[in-house]
Amino acid sequence: MAPHDPNVAAKVEATFATIEEMVTRTIAWGQVEGTIPSPRDAGQLARLIVVAYPGVQVMIRAGASKERIETAIDVILGVLDDPRPALG
Repeated sequence: MAPHDPNVAAKVEATFATIEEMVTRTIAWGQVEGTIPSPRDAGQLARLIVVAYPGVQVMIRAGASKERIETAIDVILGVLDDPRPALG
């Protein structure tokens, strides 16, 4: 199963879309409940988290320090706590 295989690409895209939808719903619920103060679009926040996660996995596999990984995760998840509206 090569990355350029259309069947594999379709399965990967469908999986990421499902994950993104679940994360979107979770973020939206947190925004309604008040546990996620960010007023940014839940779908955009979910997309950021979903696309950033593989980068964190690569850092771990490459042997990045615990401090470096934790800092990256803190920054990624920090957008959920930022009460400022999106720029633009």
